[in-house]
Amino acid sequence: MTDSGKLRAAEAASEPVVLDLNADHPGDLLLAWLRELLYCFSTKKLVLMDFEFTALSEKALRAEAIGKRFNPERDEARHEVKAITYHQFKLEKIKDGWRAEVIVDI
Repeated sequence: MTDSGKLRAAEAASEPVVLDLNADHPGDLLLAWLRELLYCFSTKKLVLMDFEFTALSEKALRAEAIGKRFNPERDEARHEVKAITYHQFKLEKIKDGWRAEVIVDI
């Protein structure tokens, strides 16, 4: 959606954000996480970064992040993400963690 590296270096206003999510399955939790990130950008123009997870399991997470305010007059807009979808969504546990495939609507 934008270059977070440039946004991080810019004088963008910062806001602390707490994300507290629960789901019945790990895949639902991942989708809820991605949708929450998109919601923060779409409604508040916040690009969330610098996450600190204070709780994380297969069905719940709590994270604190810094939201940098996106300013379309100053910051580069790349692709608008319209939605996070279930279309061909895959999540599998692998030896070293998890592997996900997520298609987003742009």
